[in-house]
Amino acid sequence: MLLSGMTSVTFRKHSIAEVVALCKAARLNGIEWGGDIHVPPEKPEAANEAKKRCFDEGLKIYSYGSYYSPTKFSDFEGEFERTAETCLRLGCSTVRIWAGEKWRHEATDAEYIKFVERMRKVGEIAKKYVLTVCFEHHQNTLSDGAAHTDRLLRDIGMEQIKTYWQPICPRVEDNLNCLELLRERIVNVHVYHWTGWDRHLLQEGRDNWRQYIAALAGESREIPCLLEFALDDEERNFFADAACLKELLGE
Repeated sequence: MLLSGMTSVTFRKHSIAEVVALCKAARLNGIEWGGDIHVPPEKPEAANEAKKRCFDEGLKIYSYGSYYSPTKFSDFEGEFERTAETCLRLGCSTVRIWAGEKWRHEATDAEYIKFVERMRKVGEIAKKYVLTVCFEHHQNTLSDGAAHTDRLLRDIGMEQIKTYWQPICPRVEDNLNCLELLRERIVNVHVYHWTGWDRHLLQEGRDNWRQYIAALAGESREIPCLLEFALDDEERNFFADAACLKELLGE
């Protein structure tokens, strides 16, 4: 079952209250709260506010969009504990992390092995907190494409470690092949229509997204489809994208 939602990073300059109000006005079902601006790990009061405001408005909190990577911190286990605690404070069980800071082809074998070993320790902590940890499917990381993400997940080999998906390939066919390969391990989807780094209205990518959504259709589990960013950061464009997404999902 595919459900509509948004990422709070779509409006980084807005307050928690304003993000909640926009989500409600757009008639989306829930929010992924970002860990950079709205709900940083060092501000537990922000997580408490986000949780209460979402509850009061009947909105789901799908996930915590952290900026954690096990290769960014010397105390990577302690830092993940803090990230996990923030996730639980929000009342959700999915946390997004980053698979390093290099493209796979740039990482040495030793760097790759170190990352995998650290992720297994992160996975053990996630078990304790009953969390699912998901890689951002993104350029300039070790999960920079279908084959690399598949290999990384297999090498880590833990049920708690899964992935997000977004259309990072220029060709629709390649994105569909990625969906086919990763489908059972995709937890959340980030929704946008860009060419390169240029943003467009989602409506302009409607035909592409019909195919992506069809590739995920039929799943009995919930898969949040979360709007990420808006053309020119304009609220009116966000509302247009939300209407398009809801139509695509049949909501």
